[in-house]
Amino acid sequence: MAFRFKAGRLPMLVSMPHAGTDIPDEVAHTLAPCAAARADTDWHLPELYGFLEEMGISTISARWSRYLIDLNRPPEDTNLYPGLDTTGLCPLDTFGRERLYRDGMEPDGAEVQRRLSRYWQPYHAQLRAELDRLKMEHGRVVLWEAHSIASVVPRFFDGKLPDGHITRHYGQPASGVHAIQLEKCQYLYMNEAPPFEYRPAVAATLQPLLRDMIKAAVDWVRP
Repeated sequence: MAFRFKAGRLPMLVSMPHAGTDIPDEVAHTLAPCAAARADTDWHLPELYGFLEEMGISTISARWSRYLIDLNRPPEDTNLYPGLDTTGLCPLDTFGRERLYRDGMEPDGAEVQRRLSRYWQPYHAQLRAELDRLKMEHGRVVLWEAHSIASVVPRFFDGKLPDGHITRHYGQPASGVHAIQLEKCQYLYMNEAPPFEYRPAVAATLQPLLRDMIKAAVDWVRP
């Protein structure tokens, strides 16, 4: 499967498109050594949001690494942030500008289309289906985009991060689908240096606030 999914009963879906770390063998051999660290992963989000199931909230999280294909990029691979630097649908370098592929082994157009069909489309089909189900049942629904990032990434920002593709594409307030993106600094719950360990005691100080935010969003959207 291209994702992990759990259906809930409340009018919210939490999406974690960058939480995956797996890379299939047919792609792994084309990658440069720097890819092995998966440094640009949104690490440990399923653990951090582990309280969602008991709350009755639907979740979908990526299985595969964003180095394979970025589920939070448009399928046309257009730049999300015109005029700003960003990584693409099938990234060619890391956030630190290290080349991800061995010489001459970058994905061509046919390979990008294969990854779209096999990995990107199933995730988005499930996301769309669950939003439709919850909206039909409740009338309105919130899509909560869960992300995290290292506290210092000078390539991309020195202030507020722009919204991602999923937030822009699926958020349609006029039709009852509301979208929130929360981008957390990773030092709030983990070590930002390899091997990127989860810190349960530190995370435990953040989780009550996350739970309160989730509950407030659900209470707001319920009829």
